[in-house]
Amino acid sequence: MIEIELGLANPGFEEGWREVDGVYELKVANGWHPWWHETDVRPEYKIATTDVDDTRVYEGQAAQQWFTTYASHTGGIYQQVADVPVGKAIVFEAQAQAFSRDDDLNWRESNGRYRMRIGIDPYGGTNGESSDIVWSEVVQPYDAWSPLRVDIRRTSTCIRPRRPSQPRGAS
Repeated sequence: MIEIELGLANPGFEEGWREVDGVYELKVANGWHPWWHETDVRPEYKIATTDVDDTRVYEGQAAQQWFTTYASHTGGIYQQVADVPVGKAIVFEAQAQAFSRDDDLNWRESNGRYRMRIGIDPYGGTNGESSDIVWSEVVQPYDAWSPLRVDIRRTSTCIRPRRPSQPRGAS
């Protein structure tokens, strides 16, 4: 769940979904947009619901998932938020979880290394690799929920909250 103070559209991922550009593997919550590093494998984006697996949803009935199978990616979701006065302090919080295909802790630590963080571009930019983005600490939350938080002071009339992930070394 993301704090609503930002004025996010669909902050809890409960207000519907769409297939981006009609692509089945790009199911994203309304109000959000997928992004990924173009030189990596494109992640698959899909809906997680409590009726399929309630451990994949932190709060409510739905969550956003993105992943690659036996591959690496850098990507996530974002949305731009407008009309917050310049100079206003902004807090962006989210819960993150990496699902592991295996109960073998050694496999997770040696092959998955799934890193998650959240960030805000205080200028409202759309480049996921921008040096302007203020990031939270990195977490590796295998099969458990982990809180993420980033604080900024707004310097533009538009910001861009992001939720990326980076699994590395997948085999």
